[in-house]
Amino acid sequence: MEKKKLKDRFISWIIKNKVKSAIMGGLVILLLPLLVIELLYRIGGFCTLITTRFEATDILSYWRAFLVGIGTIALGALAPYQNSIINKQAQDAQKKA
Repeated sequence: MEKKKLKDRFISWIIKNKVKSAIMGGLVILLLPLLVIELLYRIGGFCTLITTRFEATDILSYWRAFLVGIGTIALGALAPYQNSIINKQAQDAQKKA
């Protein structure tokens, strides 16, 4: 019964704080792979779970390139929105003049 109340409180908090929840979820999605990679390679120093031809630096470089691509796409999507706002402001300024 207590777990259900806790779950309901957690879900209601997420619904009330949508922006905070989205930011926290995004950070978890971005940082979780880095932690998993680090953990797996630290464990691999003691016992071999999986052998690969890649090193941790190779995988982290791939992840960095992925994040750079996501950032580029996000900025590319943001640019037309900003341009439309600037265009509306310029048209409003011309109408007033």
